[in-house]
Amino acid sequence: MAATVAVALACNRDAESPPPASPNAWLTDIGGLVVSTATTGSSIDPNGYVVVVDNTQRQSIAPSGVVVFTGLAPGQHTVALTDVASNCTVSTPLTVMVSLLGSGTAAFPVSCAPAGDLTVSASTTGSNLDP
Repeated sequence: MAATVAVALACNRDAESPPPASPNAWLTDIGGLVVSTATTGSSIDPNGYVVVVDNTQRQSIAPSGVVVFTGLAPGQHTVALTDVASNCTVSTPLTVMVSLLGSGTAAFPVSCAPAGDLTVSASTTGSNLDP
């Protein structure tokens, strides 16, 4: 089975790619990860967010969008959503399992509260007031 998979993968590799060090060398980078965001509320940041995988790979994503990461080794990966506006909340990071010849998914529901106004007033009474 491994030889069949290695041959099938070799057919999909770039013609200029160097040969693998071993028959299973190409099997370490064929996983994928699908990341989605779904933003609700108001005062949503129109610039969207940044998805970071394992603190190394980054992609911009729309407030309600999908991005795909490829070439990931099978196993656990840390997926974080960054560049989130201060009026928005999201649970991040997530740990996602990517399987050999498969893909993992990470879904980030983001909730944004309306940006508000803050009014502060102060009054001082008494004697010997500081000017």
